[in-house]
Amino acid sequence: MQRTGYADFWELYRRNNLPQETKNYVPVFLAVTLMAKNPKQYGLDDITPDPPLVTETVKTNYAVDLRLVSDITGAPVQEIEGLNPSLMRMSTPPDDEYDLRLPAGMAAVFEKDIAEIPVEKRRYWRFHQVQEGDTLASLARTWHVSESELAYVNQLKPAADLNDVDSVIIPQAPTSEGVLRATFYKARKGDSLVTIADRFGVTVEQLRRWNQIYRGTAVTAGRKMYVSEPAHISGLHYGRKRRGSSGSKKTSTKTAEHHPTKKRAQVAHK
Repeated sequence: MQRTGYADFWELYRRNNLPQETKNYVPVFLAVTLMAKNPKQYGLDDITPDPPLVTETVKTNYAVDLRLVSDITGAPVQEIEGLNPSLMRMSTPPDDEYDLRLPAGMAAVFEKDIAEIPVEKRRYWRFHQVQEGDTLASLARTWHVSESELAYVNQLKPAADLNDVDSVIIPQAPTSEGVLRATFYKARKGDSLVTIADRFGVTVEQLRRWNQIYRGTAVTAGRKMYVSEPAHISGLHYGRKRRGSSGSKKTSTKTAEHHPTKKRAQVAHK
């Protein structure tokens, strides 16, 4: 609009001032609207719709990283993103109320566990479900923190074992805004460079450079893509496979009903 002086979509379309996929957005929306209003005319009257997606909602007025939400609920971070598509920066707004959508049955769990983490730390601290074989030393190595700090934050003795601990808080240092954004994104069916760029607030050219894509906008479903500058995340733990995720170790569950002998580590609000 700034470049051409036109604010009319169809004029921009006619003048070929839009990327091909962007040119298709409005026609596709209009076509879907017409089909939805006239299902019989388009042979859609005998389709059984998918059941409604069942979710729960918690209201936040603080910034919480979606990776922390994923840690607490046990849902993949991609699922949390999918339930909250308006969050473009991997975090809820810091000063405004936001209805954070969670998988069904997770609202009470989230409210309970997020209360263990100081509000100002929810943007970068993490939450870890203790697995068989975990120790303070192994977690410290995995998360790049000191054993003493890990013990202090969770009010554990420095030499304590984790046999009776169900979950621990992982203190992490504040990072730059570039790192707080999603680092990787697993492309879904129907994604393109244009839709991914729109989703993460970056440009198509940045995605091309970061992912070595030299022509076209098509992206293969399942491809793992950088959505922020790769150099910014060197040495950090984000995206690292957690212990036990291969299925070789049993992951502890969240509820006391399943682990009556385990307890939560007490968090020091450092």
